Amino acid sequence: MQFLVMTHDVGETDWFCHSQLLEKEAGAVWALISAGALRTIRFTETNDAVLLFEEQNMDQVRTIMNSLPLVAHGLIGYQIHELIPYTGFERLFHGTDR
Repeated sequence: MQFLVMTHDVGETDWFCHSQLLEKEAGAVWALISAGALRTIRFTETNDAVLLFEEQNMDQVRTIMNSLPLVAHGLIGYQIHELIPYTGFERLFHGTDR
């Protein structure tokens, strides 16, 4: 299953004071990508991260997110959204009543 995670800063943070923690975060994210659990990570125009996970369930994603250094240190929070398959193509083959 795919899950979209959207992060947000918790309060005001001077990120320049957290260079070691940011390096640990990057290492943890790289390990998730290398393992195939995390498909991609991007930033929004407001520098919040958006992550796309491939996992069995939301609890696994929550466990992973809670283990990330920035979340564990209370600097960022997140919301998880389960992505469900697009059903619009069914209209092409079964009519518009579905």
